[in-house]
Amino acid sequence: MSQKFLDHLKEHVIISQHTPPYTPQHNGVSEGRNRTLLDMVCFMVSQTTLPKSFRDYALESVARIINMVQTKKVEKTPCEVWHRQAPKLSYLKIWDCEARVKRDTLIKADTLGLMSIKCIFVGYPKETMSYSLYYPLKNKVIVARNAEFFKNSLTNQEESGSLEGLKVIQDEDTHPS
Repeated sequence: MSQKFLDHLKEHVIISQHTPPYTPQHNGVSEGRNRTLLDMVCFMVSQTTLPKSFRDYALESVARIINMVQTKKVEKTPCEVWHRQAPKLSYLKIWDCEARVKRDTLIKADTLGLMSIKCIFVGYPKETMSYSLYYPLKNKVIVARNAEFFKNSLTNQEESGSLEGLKVIQDEDTHPS
């Protein structure tokens, strides 16, 4: 720590406590939050056929969602505390749902061509109120503000086998011996 920071602590009568390196279990709050983040990401990724390279997008999406949920200690969301206004929950979308982006928001539209392109919603870009969308035909992620989301149209989960495994577990649980 810098001397300036140590002086700041002393000036404000703050006692600095250090934990040993590589022992996150000593910080229960951050350990619990990290576990929540990882559990949510693992679930989201297990329910999709998107490549594992999209885990980063899932993690950023989960972090954005958690920051829009109230905490126990403060009766506000972290977003409210930081920005002094309640978050717009209508901005949240279902991760991995199909989205249609108007072509004219990306490139100059061809009057006789397709008016929109089919994408998959993968997250929220930083510092902007737009969306990150995976465009499979070009194998790239685009950022767009004007998109129509189809909440009931997720990527085919049965291709990965994730949904099949879930059905087997549910069948076992509903028929106890």
